[in-house]
Amino acid sequence: ARSNSLQTPTISTYALGGIARSPHEMIIHRSKEKAIHSASLLKKYDRAFLKRSNGDWTCAVLADREFQPINVPETRAHWHTQVEIDAEITKLEECMLFVINEDGSTKIVRKRHWGKFIRRSKTATGDEDNVSAGGEGRKESRSSYLGSSIQTL
Repeated sequence: ARSNSLQTPTISTYALGGIARSPHEMIIHRSKEKAIHSASLLKKYDRAFLKRSNGDWTCAVLADREFQPINVPETRAHWHTQVEIDAEITKLEECMLFVINEDGSTKIVRKRHWGKFIRRSKTATGDEDNVSAGGEGRKESRSSYLGSSIQTL
């Protein structure tokens, strides 16, 4: 019998901000379209790996997913509530808001960057059709994730 110690760890074993130990723990697609589709399967409170500016892939939690204004420089790093957005005069793009560390810092990833900066995790068995990327059983409130530092891609 094979040892269970060779199984891929699940993303739920990572602390927020933890660096991925191996690319084998992530679902990686060669085509941009498939990578974007894979990221689009994430649901609120799911964990995923985000590519950071230093090239590391780190564990983060999806806190929110909404349409956000495009090309509004003064509020680029601000997560707009739906009340703040006038959709009739503002161009919008779907975005994901991730909590990236235990301090509650957040990162906004616009849909056009999902394929480059977001990777779902594989399950412990290496399943690439893992729809829930580690968010199972997670009941944390959104407010426990939101911090004061926001980054935008």
